[in-house]
Amino acid sequence: MNCPFCDGPLSPVFYRGVGGDEYARCASCGGAALVAGEAAGPQEDYYHHAQNREIHGSPVVRREQSGYWLRWLARAAPPGGGRRLLDLGCGPGSFLAVAAGAGWQPLGCDLDAEVVRRARQQGADARCGRLHELELPSGSLDVVTAWDVLEHLDDLAQTLAEVRRILRPGGRLLAEVPDEGFAGRRVARVVALGSRDGQDARRFFYYPAHRAIPTRRSVRAMLERAQLVCLETGSAGTSPALLAGKAQAFHRQVSPATMALAGRLFRVASRAGLGNKIVFVAQRQD
Repeated sequence: MNCPFCDGPLSPVFYRGVGGDEYARCASCGGAALVAGEAAGPQEDYYHHAQNREIHGSPVVRREQSGYWLRWLARAAPPGGGRRLLDLGCGPGSFLAVAAGAGWQPLGCDLDAEVVRRARQQGADARCGRLHELELPSGSLDVVTAWDVLEHLDDLAQTLAEVRRILRPGGRLLAEVPDEGFAGRRVARVVALGSRDGQDARRFFYYPAHRAIPTRRSVRAMLERAQLVCLETGSAGTSPALLAGKAQAFHRQVSPATMALAGRLFRVASRAGLGNKIVFVAQRQD
């Protein structure tokens, strides 16, 4: 198995989780890839959990995320005024609603039939399936967004090739991914913070629903392979309200004091351009 970002060789395993999941690092770009473990299980347990949906749907979290989404969407808008947008991994449609309210014409897709049903109930145009299964016309979109989605894909190269095909010349991809270069990950690899009862608190950063975790070098290599031109990269931090909700619901083995410290670290790091996520804008340029 080679690196899903740059196709470089993977080094020996650097992380082993309590569930048997293992990550190896790319010797070329520094990204991390899941090489052993069941990717579907934790995704079912966490992302589809009712508490997780409630956390993301809370007014405070939605308010924080809405402003963030709109700021980046304004930066990603291509010249020419087109407003046709596809949101990959749209979930229950929160971003679709925000984009529509800002004058975009959004379409969403997701693999989860239940969240697609919920998005439709909110009035969104959402479809169930992988991107290539939608058979969208070539050059039909101005922007494709992917918020915390690319790291989950088992068909990353195929998906990015399809993104390029459906974008018009000059159309743009706006995406957010976790940052393997974030300092908190290095700490978590060494110390199982607040671990009790056999729980591994490092899974806050390494849970195998994430098949691949990039660095900034990984992002540039991934885009180059997909024939997309990187226009901008930035740093972002997990919303403090979202972090607090997730900690309470899913990381109770970590002490409140540790999570409070983590929240402060995320906020300070994000302001300094060293957040736990990478945001980037790329363009189809023929």
